[in-house]
Amino acid sequence: MKRLRLLLFVLLLTILFIVQNNQVVQVSFMFWSVEMPRILLMSILLLIGFVLGYGFHYWWQTRHQHDLEKKIWH
Repeated sequence: MKRLRLLLFVLLLTILFIVQNNQVVQVSFMFWSVEMPRILLMSILLLIGFVLGYGFHYWWQTRHQHDLEKKIWH
């Protein structure tokens, strides 16, 4: 029963978020501009941020792992 309430609460918050952010916004950069729903723009930016953060984390881990192997073997 608790899970159902939590699921309904999250669903309600998601619906509220989508309804409040469905306006169309114009994004301009230098010579081009595009109009898109705000929710789509925020989703794209969150996805780009996640991918860049995960990529940076992976790069950082492999860099330090390589440095550690270098110290051990040389």
